[in-house]
Amino acid sequence: MDFIDLKLVPGIISIILFGIGFPFMLSKWKVSNIQLTSTNLEFYEKLKSLCGTNANYNLPTLLVAIHDYAACELKPEEIEWFIHVPGAFKFLKRYGKYKKYIEINKNPNSIKLSIKYSSKRKRVKERIKIIIFYGLTGIIGGFGFLSTPMINSNFGTVSAIVCLGASILLIILALFLLLELTKIDDAVRLVNEKIYKET
Repeated sequence: MDFIDLKLVPGIISIILFGIGFPFMLSKWKVSNIQLTSTNLEFYEKLKSLCGTNANYNLPTLLVAIHDYAACELKPEEIEWFIHVPGAFKFLKRYGKYKKYIEINKNPNSIKLSIKYSSKRKRVKERIKIIIFYGLTGIIGGFGFLSTPMINSNFGTVSAIVCLGASILLIILALFLLLELTKIDDAVRLVNEKIYKET
């Protein structure tokens, strides 16, 4: 009498390998974050010297450096703002993450929600849209994943592999949509933070 179906062994091995590999990936990510944090001041000083009073002079170099740091493309006036406004540089990385939802406000020096997402109603509409797509991709992906054995027995191995691949892609897409949903709330929190606190 078999206790484990041999067809489940590859799945079990994958789960075990993921369980072993994930902590190592997380540890490596934390170490790289610590190293990046320690070089922030040097990076800021180099950006400041490259920017000077006009970011247009060294714009290509600044764009490459900032894109590697904050994963976004900024306009010259945004670059100048993040470099010259006291306290603004510490928000650059988060600004890059949530740039879809926010923009800089020069007077007063702050970060504000973009016009498209400025009202609570517009943000709720965006959340509902993301939740619907998240639900659809998650349900379809999960259903496809769970029905792979049935597809294998009825339509063959090739069909099962295609179904499994498509299901995994849909589940990954659902996870990205879930992350996008959290970005809206994080952008609102960023807008509520003070750029410069006077003592």
